[in-house]
Amino acid sequence: YGLKIFGFYLIGFPWENTKHISDTEKLIFALDTDFIEISIATPFKGSELYNMIFEKNGDKKNILGKDSFKKYNNRHRFSFKRRT
Repeated sequence: YGLKIFGFYLIGFPWENTKHISDTEKLIFALDTDFIEISIATPFKGSELYNMIFEKNGDKKNILGKDSFKKYNNRHRFSFKRRT
């Protein structure tokens, strides 16, 4: 039918570790979608994620820095190499 399959992935949550990201990478290649989009979880000030991180970890300046994400423009890029 000519349908293209898109895969949308979100990584970088505070509870994730390198194994989680490696598992996501394996899933991406196993699904073999036509297109992928990988986003990084971003704790914008005032969001539930932001509040959860700082309630758990305390001092906000020790985690992200006083101006973290002020310059975030949603254009950070990274890639996985396709295994042959």
